[in-house]
Amino acid sequence: MKKILFCGGGSAGHVVPNIAIIESLGGNAESLYIGTDGIEKRICNENGVKFYEFNAAKFVRGKILCNLALPFKLFKSVKRVGEMLDEIKPDLVFCKGGYACFPPAIAAAKRDIPVITHESDVSAGLANKLIAKKCKKVLTAFPQTAKAFGCGICTGTPMRESLFGRNKAEARKKFNLDMRPTVIVTGWSYFFIVGYLRLTMRTLESSETIPAIIFLPIFGKRETNMIVIGTSRL
Repeated sequence: MKKILFCGGGSAGHVVPNIAIIESLGGNAESLYIGTDGIEKRICNENGVKFYEFNAAKFVRGKILCNLALPFKLFKSVKRVGEMLDEIKPDLVFCKGGYACFPPAIAAAKRDIPVITHESDVSAGLANKLIAKKCKKVLTAFPQTAKAFGCGICTGTPMRESLFGRNKAEARKKFNLDMRPTVIVTGWSYFFIVGYLRLTMRTLESSETIPAIIFLPIFGKRETNMIVIGTSRL
């Protein structure tokens, strides 16, 4: 049985698609995960995926002093991950972007272990840009993104089977929704949250009575706190 080592972290968007692939593989491959003591570790533990932990160096945008020791930290991370790869002996390393995938991709390439990465955004992230030349294939969610890489292939974004075939009536009951059209809003960053709050306010202002649309936000803990604070100031 082939052994696949998944990596990617920093946010759920770099982890959940990997879980979707792991679920679809089932018993056809031995799926393992390597990452930091971050959200990837929690999600893997919740889904019963064997997890290997290492310390990853992160590039801090806009802060030169914080990045002075970055080369040394990266060297240390790559060395440590290399030792772990020698122990795990994977047949393939599958990356999903984020700073946590850089050391595994570099360490794997040094050992001639095939590396594949996936990019979900239209504009590729920094980590995927840096490791692209080390990869056999760069899979993307959008056709135009694939064209930016010599080995790019548009495949779409992996999604969990459990998302499909849901019952709308049960969903309305769970979230206490009525029959109005519902728009799910998800994303992150300060500017996204501000946009969401403005959109909500405009919808309320344009409706004399009950808004015609329900916005159902799906955010992480940090974004939820930002929304609570922002709503209190409106």
